[in-house]
Amino acid sequence: MEQPRLISPRKINSSLSAVDNCSMIIRETLSEVKNYGATAHADFVSLVFVSSLLFVLQTLTGGLIAHYRAEPEGFFGIDFSAILPFNIMRTWHVQLAIFWVSASYLATACVT
Repeated sequence: MEQPRLISPRKINSSLSAVDNCSMIIRETLSEVKNYGATAHADFVSLVFVSSLLFVLQTLTGGLIAHYRAEPEGFFGIDFSAILPFNIMRTWHVQLAIFWVSASYLATACVT
């Protein structure tokens, strides 16, 4: 199986001199590398945003679970246990931790 290439192969223009061909190839290659860096940066920013959002959701879920333990019959007068049962929220608390750590790990791959 052929490996994917970041930089596409160049065709040499026979009407140009060797120096002009080399400078054209270098210019095109550098523009591709710059564009790759821009997309990697955008991917990094989006993954960090997703990771931060998942972290906040996990923190809020943990706070709700802690409140369930202290006051199981209601959350400041609102009965969330009918909508979001304790066991399901505990499961989502653990899953969100796995998700934000995984998203952070993927974000570091965009940097290197």
